[in-house]
Amino acid sequence: MKKIFVWLFKEILWPLLREVLVDVFKQLIKEVFSQILLLLAKWQARDVESAETEADKESVRKKYAQRRDELAAMSERLLESVDVVVSKALAKAEADRDALLAGEPAKHPEIEGAPNRDA
Repeated sequence: MKKIFVWLFKEILWPLLREVLVDVFKQLIKEVFSQILLLLAKWQARDVESAETEADKESVRKKYAQRRDELAAMSERLLESVDVVVSKALAKAEADRDALLAGEPAKHPEIEGAPNRDA
């Protein structure tokens, strides 16, 4: 029975966890950038409204268009990196997974930048 559980966990649940994490992070990135773009549109409208000449208004529009393009490129780079980040994190977690499935205590690697709880 334990072998079936271990097989199910390693072959079905672990890959499913990876896919769920990737999807969650991608949706989160999309939502964050969507909210940033809404703020950018609000700021653009305010800046266009306060511009005095048509040339100033066009300058503001171009500036915000460039910012939207830069944000879109950044969003795409982040979306592409999610697979790599999740894969690396789960690869590190596999040692804990295998130890727990073998009935051993988990091996907790130190996380860079995390506060030391023992101090």
